[in-house]
Amino acid sequence: MFFNISSELLNEDNELLLSYFIKRYDDARIFIEFDDVGAAENWIASLSRPYKNRWSNLLRHSVQLSARFNIKKEYPSELVINIADVEESNWDGVVKVTLNDAFSLIDQSVKLALENSRNDLLFLKTLLPVKHREKIDSLISRGHLEVLGGGIGELKKILELRGGEKTFRLLSWTMFDSDATHPGEVVRNTKEIIDLCEQKALVYHCLKKRAIENYIDKDIYKLTHEGPLNERAKAVYSLSEDQISYFNMKSGLSASDKVSVLYKDLPPETLSELEQGFGSRFASNTFSRVDVHEDIHRAHQENSTLDEFGSKLNHLASLLGRPV
Repeated sequence: MFFNISSELLNEDNELLLSYFIKRYDDARIFIEFDDVGAAENWIASLSRPYKNRWSNLLRHSVQLSARFNIKKEYPSELVINIADVEESNWDGVVKVTLNDAFSLIDQSVKLALENSRNDLLFLKTLLPVKHREKIDSLISRGHLEVLGGGIGELKKILELRGGEKTFRLLSWTMFDSDATHPGEVVRNTKEIIDLCEQKALVYHCLKKRAIENYIDKDIYKLTHEGPLNERAKAVYSLSEDQISYFNMKSGLSASDKVSVLYKDLPPETLSELEQGFGSRFASNTFSRVDVHEDIHRAHQENSTLDEFGSKLNHLASLLGRPV
């Protein structure tokens, strides 16, 4: 998050509360800018030595980064937080909050709301460059990132209970499967989650393909499964883009799938081979291969998977820490 601190707050009464922002800045979790650098310099000069040195270093670093990179433009507008001497925080539009509310933001963890807290997290990490994968691991180990979820029903309950919280809205990022079996289908349970996210103004992404397993293309499969393709893999990866995007990669084709518009014209021997999928651990066995996460990430770049997310992955990156 990007915090702009009003010079009105630079006084002795706020010295202790402001000091907590130094730690988050030193951890590279947030960026801090002062609306009046001259006033900030005068305030810093009045501080006792330990705080004076730390704030001086922070201000110098902040000014240098702002001059080189125009940091503010790197952040989504929702994550630009103005801290001001106001009686009540405004969380909509241009966010302007009290110092106490700003402190509550830096004191809370980032929330990843996922349908499957293990496999979806592994998949998500392959979508991110290595520095952001490392940030996720670091934040989790230090208790600064929570992974919420446990099935579509549990995800819905979490969003219903917490989605209305202002801090949750700012600190959360949500992703879930579409569960669609053909192009254009909107599954009822998925629609309910989408409507909930829209109602609560949450940042979310509903996968365009059926599930995370459908993002395991032939190249990623070969990266994570040794030896030549078996007959089932050959059949699966002979499918068209639409067919493979909505194929049940875990369980295979059901009786109704076989007669659907997508698959009914496939040769009988292919339909027979597709009656079984790759099993319930397909995603886990693939995305748990941390040793090839960078190779999988490059595959996502080459097959345009990342384009599907638009600016949402950049939003997540801004939650995880400073861009530079």
